[in-house]
Amino acid sequence: MATQAISIIRLSGEDSFKIINRSIRKDLNHENGTTLRNFYDPKGNLLDQVFLITFVNPNSFTGEDVVEINCHGGVLVTKRILETLIANGARMAERGEFSKRAFLNQKISLIQSQGINDLIEAKNDLALKISAKNMSGKTNVLINEVKSNIMDVISKIQTAIDYPEYEETDNVTPENIKDDIVVLHNGIKKIIDLSKRASFSKNGIKTAIIGVPNVGKSSLLNSFLNEDKAIVSNEQGTTRDIVEGEIAFSNFTLSLLDTAGIRKTENKIEQLGIEKSLQVAKDADLVLYLLDVKGDSKLIDVDKSKTIFVINKVDELSNEQRKNVENKFKEYSPVFVSALNSDIDSLIKRIEDKFNLNEIAKSDEAILTNADEIAKLTLAMSKVENALTNISNGFSIDLINIDLRTAFEELNELLGFNEIEDEILDNIFKKYCLGK
Repeated sequence: MATQAISIIRLSGEDSFKIINRSIRKDLNHENGTTLRNFYDPKGNLLDQVFLITFVNPNSFTGEDVVEINCHGGVLVTKRILETLIANGARMAERGEFSKRAFLNQKISLIQSQGINDLIEAKNDLALKISAKNMSGKTNVLINEVKSNIMDVISKIQTAIDYPEYEETDNVTPENIKDDIVVLHNGIKKIIDLSKRASFSKNGIKTAIIGVPNVGKSSLLNSFLNEDKAIVSNEQGTTRDIVEGEIAFSNFTLSLLDTAGIRKTENKIEQLGIEKSLQVAKDADLVLYLLDVKGDSKLIDVDKSKTIFVINKVDELSNEQRKNVENKFKEYSPVFVSALNSDIDSLIKRIEDKFNLNEIAKSDEAILTNADEIAKLTLAMSKVENALTNISNGFSIDLINIDLRTAFEELNELLGFNEIEDEILDNIFKKYCLGK
């Protein structure tokens, strides 16, 4: 707790008005409103003059009676007010308890609750935009559209099963509903693909900077961070362990790892650093491979699909030398930068293009950022895929309907409409911030 202009303390529950009335001389009316009151401790000593905002259930964030206390933000006065409220019958909220209560009272879905937490933790503009959309309920609407489409197909099949004598059900055959299921599959797959790419905006792109010694890896890290986090030296083998840093851009966050220069060496400590560098590159989402324009062109074996090749120290090259370098490394489509002069805009643009983050920023599609949510949607898609496979294998519509119903239930669980065990629910919300 730190000193601030205003502290806000929130009471939620059926006894909220009763508890606050024990510390003010004139009871609050049980209605939505605002008022100014003197606040007293249990011994009758004046603690502060507070501004109270009252919400009567269900018209509050949690769906319960809520009283918000706006007091002066001194550490001691805030502490004394909290102690008084606890003495009057309140208790400290658990992490995420207000969001959990809102969910249990059907004020928000699980996607919205996750959006609130993501909004608090957002590190860049794209993560902020996605979190705000999820918090607002817009993603709920889009997921519900998918649910509705599945329900339409299920209803057609169920009607054909229950009323086979109706002429309207004659055309409900596996072959005739296949196109509807393909559209369902493609719609879910698009959400999953966008969500997996968008997760980089939330979690950061784990980025390894690799190359031979003295090629400018540490300079590039410092250029990204705009600080001297890594030691920069002309002496080979300066970096012998992993140096980390994080930097947020408009649409993405880089979790940067500067690694030891990779070369043959007899130094056991340096060799350990090199081995660690190769493992970091293997585990990274993105590899920035700095090419040595003056040395051996033989490259370390890397996954080219996740690698951007970078030529540093472009400021040291004449026009003719640059053309020669471009020809030498033509197959790698390298980006030219000058890390020492912080001339790395072209590299930032290449990263953004590689992850299609501009496309995600402009998209109005549903986007999920939580791994569990993406997993549930992936399971729903697998059931839709099973239905398509069963159609191809000549299965009857009643068997096809089983997979579609399971997919529907997965979407219900994603939104939080199915009953969830208390232990699982506690685990979902315990990572949230205190007081939310």
